[in-house]
Amino acid sequence: MCVSNNTAVKLKVFHGFTCSLQTANGGKQFIKEPMKIIKSLNSSRLLGFSFTKGFWFLLVSIGIVLLLIIPACNIDSPKEYKIGLAINLSGPGGLSGNYIRDGAMLAVQEINERGGINNIPLKLLIEDDKGSAEQAVEAVNRLINKGVFAIIGHSQSDTTLAAYPHVMSKNILLITAYTATNKLTGKDDLFFRTSVDTIQYGPAMANLLRSKNISNILFITDTYNTSFGEEFHAETAKNISIENSVIKIKSKDVQDLTEAVTKILRSNPQAVCFLTEVTRTGILAQKLRDRGYKGKFIATLWAQTPDLIKIGGEAIEGISIITFVDPELNTPQYREFVQRLSSDFSKISPERSLRSYEIVYMLADVLRQTKSTNPQTLKGALLSKKFNVLSGEIAFDRYGDVRRPIYELTVQKGKFIKRSQLN
Repeated sequence: MCVSNNTAVKLKVFHGFTCSLQTANGGKQFIKEPMKIIKSLNSSRLLGFSFTKGFWFLLVSIGIVLLLIIPACNIDSPKEYKIGLAINLSGPGGLSGNYIRDGAMLAVQEINERGGINNIPLKLLIEDDKGSAEQAVEAVNRLINKGVFAIIGHSQSDTTLAAYPHVMSKNILLITAYTATNKLTGKDDLFFRTSVDTIQYGPAMANLLRSKNISNILFITDTYNTSFGEEFHAETAKNISIENSVIKIKSKDVQDLTEAVTKILRSNPQAVCFLTEVTRTGILAQKLRDRGYKGKFIATLWAQTPDLIKIGGEAIEGISIITFVDPELNTPQYREFVQRLSSDFSKISPERSLRSYEIVYMLADVLRQTKSTNPQTLKGALLSKKFNVLSGEIAFDRYGDVRRPIYELTVQKGKFIKRSQLN
């Protein structure tokens, strides 16, 4: 007899009416009037032998149990494991979202090519949150309604913060490699991330400014990801006392970018820190250099894709980028990943795709280990393991947060080069 690990079976026979099977998930199946069946068999003969009422009662009861339990054996054997991916594909900065999607797609494809999870395939369901708080909630709601056991998302702090309460209320695992907000740090919940938070960026950024003797800096933040920019600036200010100011831009407003450049030139800071996505970072750097600005440029891993070099051109030569993603990974496994990414997709950003790729493999690892999609079971497995992924070792603290090395990169002759570790 097959018995599901998570299924409690109760057989109820109501005299003359109904037999029901009740499982742990609340489902019921019914057989009508089993006692009438038994009574009709009371005087029956088979192959010349007579059988008592008790014999027929036992025989029919066993048959009913088998008919009802056998379908229940599939409760813990789904046809596929559904993972959700909710990211910005068409809003401001959506270009980077395509790279995130590609990394997750590649991981799912590889895992399924190797037999899936205990011979059960993974299925990736993708929803575009358009970089909007409202759309983020709608995106995760669609994924939850489709039966995902976990959601990878989002690609910005603001959208993650918007979706977080809804996902937690539905008891679904939420995991990201792209959200730095400290508003979700230190919470005992179902939220995990492989990215460092703004609390860790603060001291690292302060070390970078000291190393360059910068005493006057202007931060550019984007209103469509306000929490990241505000927190990054605030955490930096906590760790170093220098003259600083902030300009907020609306990334959808081209005129606003021009006005921002004018304000920057007017204040003429020693350095400009772009807390903006890759396209706006490249455009602003171009405009500033074209109008004669000679100061230093600093950006974050939000702009760490090959598109920065294509968009910014010579204007971003020598820029400093603060990031936890090492551009000089060169293990055989990483080279194989980049080669596979290049063969499957026409335009790639390994630095961006790597993180979603790793998360899918981590989820597959704990699924294979636990054979369960129960969120608390998966949480326990994620917290108890050290994951050796392509970028190095990842271990979550008790709250699902991580500590990772933070680096300064620069662009030299059109390539990302690692300069130093900042923490």
